[in-house]
Amino acid sequence: MNDPIQRQQERISKSSSDRLRAQLVRSGVDEGEVGQMDRGELKAAAAQIEVENPGHMDARLQPLPDDGEELFLPPQVVAPKYEYEVLRMKMELRKMELDAETRKQEAEKKARQAEACRAEREAEARKAEREAEALRAEREAERETRKMELEMELRKIELQAKVQGGDDESGATGLEGTAVAASDHSLTDRTKVMP
Repeated sequence: MNDPIQRQQERISKSSSDRLRAQLVRSGVDEGEVGQMDRGELKAAAAQIEVENPGHMDARLQPLPDDGEELFLPPQVVAPKYEYEVLRMKMELRKMELDAETRKQEAEKKARQAEACRAEREAEARKAEREAEALRAEREAERETRKMELEMELRKIELQAKVQGGDDESGATGLEGTAVAASDHSLTDRTKVMP
């Protein structure tokens, strides 16, 4: 019993005056009164409070709390609880793995759907391009046909003009006759040369 008291006395004597003052003020002693005490009075008052209030006992002498007993239970008692925790953690881990696998499969499915949509859009674009190319080819063919028809009609007119022109005495075709008439309007031989 002397040993704890001796340690308290050593602790008080090793503490600084400021620390002793703070301890006394926390214990409820008036601050003005504590400020006027010298070192010896401080030590005596701190020892008095230690004796009256034994709340500052050595932790090694105090018993363990009741719930600390389960820390020292034999493994046979504690093992089922820990096995349950390990099993629960394994199940949670497996659930997380399954969730991750499901998310991965969904992402792959979305990627496949996006690829299918992209392929479908490309096919539609190719089809529209082929249709546009066919339409252009058809229009070009129509233009060529129309051009050929116009050339044929022009030749027909020329032939008719030749046939009708063959009846004329000049022997010129209708087109040649217009060329002759156009040549009559030229200024050749109508201009005067000045000396």
